[in-house]
Amino acid sequence: MKLHVLFSFFAASLFLGACGRSYHVDEAGVRILQVELKHQDVKLEDLFERVEVIPLETNDSCLIKEIGRVIETDSFIYLFDVNRVLNFNSDGSFVNSIGRRGRGPGEYIYVTDFDIDKSNGDISILCPFGYVYDYASDGKFIDRHSLAYRRNYQNLVSYNDTCWMTWTSTDWDEDDTPVAFVDKDFSRVLHNHRVPVHNIDILRADAVLTEYKGRLYAGFMFGPNVFEIRPDTVIKRFEWNFGNIMTSEETFVKYDKPLDTNPEVNMSRDREFFSDLGIRCFFGNYKVTDRYAYVRVRMNADFDKSNPPKDLELTCYRILYDLKDDRPYVFDGINGGMLQGNVKDMTDDYLLEVVEPERFKFYKDYLPEGMSLEDIDVEEANPMLAKFYFKRK
Repeated sequence: MKLHVLFSFFAASLFLGACGRSYHVDEAGVRILQVELKHQDVKLEDLFERVEVIPLETNDSCLIKEIGRVIETDSFIYLFDVNRVLNFNSDGSFVNSIGRRGRGPGEYIYVTDFDIDKSNGDISILCPFGYVYDYASDGKFIDRHSLAYRRNYQNLVSYNDTCWMTWTSTDWDEDDTPVAFVDKDFSRVLHNHRVPVHNIDILRADAVLTEYKGRLYAGFMFGPNVFEIRPDTVIKRFEWNFGNIMTSEETFVKYDKPLDTNPEVNMSRDREFFSDLGIRCFFGNYKVTDRYAYVRVRMNADFDKSNPPKDLELTCYRILYDLKDDRPYVFDGINGGMLQGNVKDMTDDYLLEVVEPERFKFYKDYLPEGMSLEDIDVEEANPMLAKFYFKRK
C-alpha cells in the first residue's frame, strides 16, 4: 500500500527558502534552495490585496467527499471528487456531473484523474485500468479511448494541447517508466520516461504533479528533487535542503535494491527503511508560477520508528516563495486560521484554497455580499473555495 493512502496526501511545492538570498545554482544548473523551517508571523496584508470566497452549492446531487484536482475555465469550475467530476459555475452554483459510474455505454468504473482539452473544452476522465472517457461540458459522452497496457494509471495531463502525459503507479520490477506521452487521440505512445529518483519515492508514494503555462513538474514525498517533464526528456530543475534534518543520499541509495518476489520481504524492508532513516520531512502539493511557488512541508522531530507511519504528530510548514524578490514566507495559517487547507490552484494573480466547513468561521468577513454564516448549515455544507489575490508588485 502506498504512503499517500496512509497519509491522506500532503501538499507542497518546488521552492523553499529563508530570509535573504537562500539559494544557489550548482554546476548542472539546478537551483538549490535552503530553508530553516521556522514559522514567521505572516499577515494577510503582507501577501494579498483581497480574498474572494466561493461557497459551493450543496444538494443531494453534488455532495462532496474530498476535493482532489480543481480546474477553472472562463465559465466553470471543475472538481475531482473521489470517483467523479463535478461541474460548478464560477459563482459556485452546481451545473452537472460529468459522466457517471457504471458498466454501460459512456460509463466508467473508477476514476483517478481528469483534465480539459483547452482547444475544444472537452473533459477527459482517466480510468486506472487504461481507458480515457471524453465528455462535453454538458456531460454528454463523446468517446472512449484505450491506452497501452500499463500497471495502474494515476494521472492525466494535457500537455500544451499537443499531446497527453500519463503517469502510472509502478513497482519497477516490471516497468520502470511511469511517464508516457501519447498523441492527441490516445492512439500512439510518443515517448516513455523513467524518472531518476530513489525507489522509496516511486514504490511508496506517487509523484505530485503541477503544471503552469505548459510547464509540467513532478516532485516526491521524500526526496529533495523536482523534475521538469517534457515529451522528449526529464530534467532535474530544483533541489531543496533543510540542513541536518534531511535524509542523506547514501541512506536512500542503500534501499534502492530491486523488489523481492515475496511481498512480506518487501514489507520488512519498508519497516527497516523507516526505522533506519528516522525520516522526518514529507513534501507534496507542489504549485509554481512565474512569480510564486508554494509548498506544504510536514516534519516530525521524533519519528515513530515502527511501521510506515500512520498517526504522526506532524508540524506543518507552508512556504510561499516570491521568486522575483527572492523572499520566502513560512507559516502555518495566517490571520488565525486562514490558508490552512489544501491549495488546489495557483496563478500569478491568485492562490486557490479549499476551505472545509470547520474553518468557515475564519472566512465570515469574506462571504459573498448578503450571505452570512447563519445562512450556511455547517454540518451539511460542501467545502468552499477561497481565492487569495496577490498584491501587485
